[in-house]
Amino acid sequence: LFVYEKGTTRFFISDTRRRRLDATITWPIYDDHWHFISWQVRNGYDMTVSADDRRLVLKYNEREKTDQHEVWTAPLIMGASEKDGMLAHHFEGQVMDLKIWKG
Repeated sequence: LFVYEKGTTRFFISDTRRRRLDATITWPIYDDHWHFISWQVRNGYDMTVSADDRRLVLKYNEREKTDQHEVWTAPLIMGASEKDGMLAHHFEGQVMDLKIWKG
């Protein structure tokens, strides 16, 4: 069970077998200023998150090695969370630029 705390941001992926890579950061990015956020997932097990070019400490809630897929078939949810098919905890800001690539 994940409890949302004020000021935390969750970074989460899950594969078709429900294995999860789930971590949060606590960093003041909700201050009405633009921030550059970088999130990288490597080998289905390691994540790095940076804000404004500063690498942040991740607090892992779950850390299971997830499957890697050549073709992404799962929904991509950004700015909200999903539980039992329902979206909640919606992000109330703006996204200026989004880049997704396979590296």
